[in-house]
Amino acid sequence: MSFPTPSPPTTPVNTSSEMGSPRLGTPGQAEAGFESGVSDGDYSASSHRSPSSSSEESESSSSGHTAEDYSDDDSEGQEGYKPGGYHPVTVGEIYESKDRRYRVLKKLGWGHFSTVWEVAVVDENGSRVPRTETLALKVQKSAPHYTEAASDEVQLLQCVSRKKASSHPPSSTFHCVELSDSFFHTGPHGNHMCMVFSLHGQNLLWLIKEYDYKGIPTQFVKKLAYGILKGLKFLHDE
Repeated sequence: MSFPTPSPPTTPVNTSSEMGSPRLGTPGQAEAGFESGVSDGDYSASSHRSPSSSSEESESSSSGHTAEDYSDDDSEGQEGYKPGGYHPVTVGEIYESKDRRYRVLKKLGWGHFSTVWEVAVVDENGSRVPRTETLALKVQKSAPHYTEAASDEVQLLQCVSRKKASSHPPSSTFHCVELSDSFFHTGPHGNHMCMVFSLHGQNLLWLIKEYDYKGIPTQFVKKLAYGILKGLKFLHDE
């Protein structure tokens, strides 16, 4: 789903914030509900915090999350890079799944659960495979509860892909994020679940920021609602 650029924009487009939360439709898209992919899409995770919300940081919700789990910052900071936390991804690195190799091109954004990167499919020599599109690589934190959540996400997305393939006629626009690949990568901070998705349009947080947190125009809300409802219909029908 894509949106025309608001005019005039209040800030320049920043592709590093995703997925500053997830891009619409990527992952984590679960983190990202829109965080995903990418999700969690992850593609900062989601909502704007008012100054008064700082008193909530020490309070845990019933799900175990605190107010600090959510941010509209453009960077995840360094404190999350520790055992159980983020994996230190570097541009130019190669990541391998069972069937594919991916070279990191640039950062797309981050979420509380993960960081998200644009990658190219490469061969054994590191050369880009012809006629392949760039993709979104979501690298999950390595703590057990994040790995468990990512494993659940992979299983659900695999189920969605199977339902899409078996639908009659096959659905080409089913408004659900589709998992391209998944694998584990071991780094200095643990074993990280990695998920690969196709690239999508701008993220919801970007759109919220463009309108200075004062509300998104009805035309965009209708587009969002239409896509969400189409996706829910597909999941319900299948």
